[in-house]
Amino acid sequence: MQLFILCEDCNEELPLRLTANDRGELLRERGEYLQKRCPSCNYESVYHVNEVRARITASWRIAVWIGTALIMVGVYIALYYASDAPTFSELIDANEDYLEFFLLIGGFILGGAFYLQRALTENAARFNAYYC
Repeated sequence: MQLFILCEDCNEELPLRLTANDRGELLRERGEYLQKRCPSCNYESVYHVNEVRARITASWRIAVWIGTALIMVGVYIALYYASDAPTFSELIDANEDYLEFFLLIGGFILGGAFYLQRALTENAARFNAYYC
């Protein structure tokens, strides 16, 4: 989750290098007001913690899906070497229980990725709930 504020002069997004799960935590760690200078217009201002916004960056979303793909490949490799499992092409041709088992495991992993994406989005929405 990335925290940012909008410049009062040019409305440019100013990213903050802060980590906080909610505004109360941000208030306890940094105080009620934050001072920030805009790099594009060089305007310096003091911002209240209620002006801080949160969003999920694309890099987080990409990391979740790359991690999911790596886990799925790792599970398949582990199943392949740990048992007498056929290759993936043999799974499709053979119509055995291995295919159902592999798809079930893949479904759980994909479900976990969707749950993580939703949790990240809800965390940002919860942070932004007190936005004035």
